[in-house]
Amino acid sequence: MPIVVSERPRIASAEQAPGAPSCLERLVVQHAGTAAPAGRGHLREVPEDLRWVRAVGSLQQVTGHPFSAAIPQWLSPGRFEPYLRAAGHDADIACDLYEWSARVSSTAFEVMQYFEVVVRNAMDGVLAQHAQEAVTSQPWYLTTICSHQSTQQRIVKDVAEVRDRLRRENPNKDVRGQVIAGFTFGFWANLLGRRHEGLWRSSLRLAFPESSGSRKDVATALESLRRFRNRLAHHDSVLAVDVPFFLRQILTVLNWIDPAAALWLAKTERVTAELATRPASRRDTVVVAARDAWPLYQQVRAYVCQAGRTFQSVDRLAFYAESAVQAEVPAIRDRIDNVD
Repeated sequence: MPIVVSERPRIASAEQAPGAPSCLERLVVQHAGTAAPAGRGHLREVPEDLRWVRAVGSLQQVTGHPFSAAIPQWLSPGRFEPYLRAAGHDADIACDLYEWSARVSSTAFEVMQYFEVVVRNAMDGVLAQHAQEAVTSQPWYLTTICSHQSTQQRIVKDVAEVRDRLRRENPNKDVRGQVIAGFTFGFWANLLGRRHEGLWRSSLRLAFPESSGSRKDVATALESLRRFRNRLAHHDSVLAVDVPFFLRQILTVLNWIDPAAALWLAKTERVTAELATRPASRRDTVVVAARDAWPLYQQVRAYVCQAGRTFQSVDRLAFYAESAVQAEVPAIRDRIDNVD
């Protein structure tokens, strides 16, 4: 359907003139505080700064974004500003970028849904075996799984909160499967903390049979992905986020659980395809302050920085050292977080 933009629209109510679009073909954008159209059988002027979008037939491309004047106000100028900067202060492209970022976040959260369920089920399975549930009929989360008192108390508190919430919703929901599904991703990540080293060695390592065997490696990856998940859940921008890195990290952890699960998600995920639709070119190089990092790079051909530092998705790294950007701008081959 084509989209026709008119700068001086009128809004027709239910009594339409011959040839006028139906209400399903009409969308009027109004700024906050603009009065609604007049009642049945009336016409009313809409301010000039509003745009009217009308579907009339076959698809045609519109020059500019039809809602570029209103979107910054709907979102707030502060939230819109990063998109405006990334678009070279072109409001139309900035609106396209915002919509693209939302689509990337949506597909990334879809991947996190697959990932979180696989991880929690793997950990739940080995914890059930550890607690000998088949013999005792007692769910592992109602037993003592940590010798550190304060940590065990926190687990008891988390379990109680989930069960209380389920019982408030429906007394019949306080069953094992619902309780396991009710634990947050942070709950599972915390079970891999350093105070659970004994639990890792006796049980949880079996949930990640293809890993290095190091609790810290798995814990670091899950904590990184927990923060990424929260960013998505809070609708933050992904413009400056290295989404491909987190996707690789997700696939790596799944491969530690079961390589077939990683293959399944790699064939299912839609993040990669959506990233390729970015409406504005991204910066392909980041410049880093490198007084110490530049000499180290010359020795080992690697850039070392603090653990957990966030990067946007870029192809090359430039070093600012000796009061200048160095001529050598190497391509980034890989990114490894939390190296000992």
